[in-house]
Amino acid sequence: MPAPRMKQCRESGIGCGELKPVSEFSLDTNTLDGYSAYCKSCLNAYRRSRYTPSLDTRKQEHNRVLAFIRCSKCGEIKVRGDFYSDRRGKFGVRGVCKECHRDLRRKHDQQKRRRNMERQQAKG
Repeated sequence: MPAPRMKQCRESGIGCGELKPVSEFSLDTNTLDGYSAYCKSCLNAYRRSRYTPSLDTRKQEHNRVLAFIRCSKCGEIKVRGDFYSDRRGKFGVRGVCKECHRDLRRKHDQQKRRRNMERQQAKG
């Protein structure tokens, strides 16, 4: 039975410098031998050390702390529950409180109805 092919893990930076079988290395088509310069265990340790929680996780933590928000329309400071949730919003909620949002929607709907009526009258 032939001996397994061996490769040395690169020592500089994150590597351990040990001689290991090639099965301990990830495939990498950008290298001459077809294997990564670092063994899988060194790469995993490096990636774990560089890991930071995702943006969503950080936003969720921030949202738990932030209980009161100022409405951008009326300027009142209200509890989180008075705002519609919106993951694109600064704090995971819309910048406008539910009450102001309803008023804005009513105005928008009225304008839309008026424009549609004007278009219908212009046609016929």
